[in-house]
Amino acid sequence: MTSNSNPPPESSEFPDGSDELAALGLAIAENEHSRIIGLMQQATQAFMRQASASEVNAILLDFSGYTLTHFREEEKLMDSVAYPGSETHKQEHEQLAGQVRGLLDVRSKQEALQSAVSVLDVWLDAHLRITDKEFFDYLRRKKQ
Repeated sequence: MTSNSNPPPESSEFPDGSDELAALGLAIAENEHSRIIGLMQQATQAFMRQASASEVNAILLDFSGYTLTHFREEEKLMDSVAYPGSETHKQEHEQLAGQVRGLLDVRSKQEALQSAVSVLDVWLDAHLRITDKEFFDYLRRKKQ
């Protein structure tokens, strides 16, 4: 009996195994973005109800810490999958990180919260929907 079997197709156009890393990274990044959107909603609600300075400070610290951690993790993922747009993407992260760190230095916590809501709104429109979408599309291609 002759065998008519062909070798199995590659599971990915990237035979280095980075397709599995891309799939995992995509899931983690999407989850982190959901958390950032939740923090934005929390900040918006706190601003609308004129939350206390201590509550605003807690929101700003949470947002700042989580966002900066997210950037570091996303950048590690970019490096690990050799994302060609990583330098531009990292520059956007650095720009936003500077804005986020600056929010913690604003004397008026309501003003800082208003700025945070504004920064987040711009970031969601420009960064998440364009820059991160390009990266996610790249990850999706790698995991196929």
